[in-house]
Parts: sequence; structure tokens; C-alpha cells
Amino acid sequence: MGAAAGARKTGGQALARLESAAICGQAEPVDTTLEDPSITRVIALLYKAQASRDLAAWLDLFATDAVVHDPVDSPAAEGHEAIAELWKQYTGPFSSYQRRPERVLQSRGGAAVYWTGTATAGSAETDCEGIDVFEFNDDGKIRALMSWWDPAGLLLKLAGE
Repeated sequence: MGAAAGARKTGGQALARLESAAICGQAEPVDTTLEDPSITRVIALLYKAQASRDLAAWLDLFATDAVVHDPVDSPAAEGHEAIAELWKQYTGPFSSYQRRPERVLQSRGGAAVYWTGTATAGSAETDCEGIDVFEFNDDGKIRALMSWWDPAGLLLKLAGE
């Protein structure tokens, strides 16, 4: 199985755990594992680096062979060089772009984050939201990231359409 397929599988497993809790009628998903402080730290650093547009700090959080689908239906960015190019593509149109983690659910080396955000382009500003699903390697680096959001819709809102 290739790295991209592995990321889809592992990201899909994390999402399936969230969906399972919702289908079972639980008011809040139940996580029987303890929160991993290193995962909490990496997630906080990721969103901080995004908000401050610090590509080097952001990229350092990823394993060298990491796979990113951002958004999830886009082709995989595999490895630091491709992930850096992805960063440039999704930060380029915005003078400011911030994702704020609202809810983090962790389980066995992975996490799902519901985030809200604000994007600014010129004098236009709009809100956005999405879900990021992470898988971490044994070194605490992000090995897979899948992000559900609508960048095209966001750009249309900023354009006033």
C-alpha cells in the first residue's frame, strides 16, 4: 500500500471512530485512551505556526515522509517539499488565515480536530470551519493529515459571491 493510500486508511479509521460514536447516539464521543501531551503540543504548535505564517516551524512538525490531503479530495502532497508547496498554495491568496482548534479528540496516536477560522484577503474577511484528522509516528511527528474544508467556497465568500 502506498503512502497516500495508507494516509487515507489511517485518517479514515480515526473518522470512523468519531462517526461510530455519533451513530451510537452518544452526546459526546467516548475516548477510552488518555490524552497524549505530545500530540496536544504538536497540534497547538501546528495551528500557531499557521496563524503566524511560519512555514519552517509548521513543516518541522511533519515526518519527512508525511502525506497530506488538504483538502481531503485533493491529490496527496508527499514529503516535505510537496507539503511546503501545498502550504504556499493555500496561504497565498490570504493576507491572514487562521484556524483555531475548537475540539480535539485523541485516540492511539491520532487526533481529529474540529476547527473554526478566519480568512482575510484585501479588505474582505470571512469565517470558515473544517475538520483535520492526524496520524502521528513514534517520534511524535505528523505522518498523515487529512483536512475536510471547502477552500473554493471560502474564496467565493471572500470575493462576495
